[in-house]
Amino acid sequence: MPTPPDEAERFLRRTTFLTAVVGQAATDVQTKELAALGLSTKAHGILTMLRQYGPLAQNELSRTMNAAASTVVTLVDGLERAGYLTRRGDPGDRRRNAVEITDSGREIAERADDLADHLEDRFLAPLTPGERDTLRTLLQRLWTPPQPR
Repeated sequence: MPTPPDEAERFLRRTTFLTAVVGQAATDVQTKELAALGLSTKAHGILTMLRQYGPLAQNELSRTMNAAASTVVTLVDGLERAGYLTRRGDPGDRRRNAVEITDSGREIAERADDLADHLEDRFLAPLTPGERDTLRTLLQRLWTPPQPR
């Protein structure tokens, strides 16, 4: 009869613990590197969503980015000050602002994409290409990002 794992071993083997630790390590690496471009991970995500989907309302960005509305407002304010996006009133709803990426926003987002690709390669270096695909597939099964309407 196998000996049950001790409490510490059991804790350290929990998938929820491992994903939290690995996720934080990935966040730390990406945060440090993107800061050199003046971006955060979520700011990069906002620019990416706007490149993909075109102008979006701030509440759509909040939902798509899985971020609090107040966080998105702060990020949009900073990205607008940097010249990476603009806000325009929606003629159909005066309470709504459409957020749109600028040409300089596209340029910085492309640079951030290249950096993120490099970081991902470096972070996942211990895994084979097949293991990387398996990890990505499993993580996508656990969380699918919402799409803008």
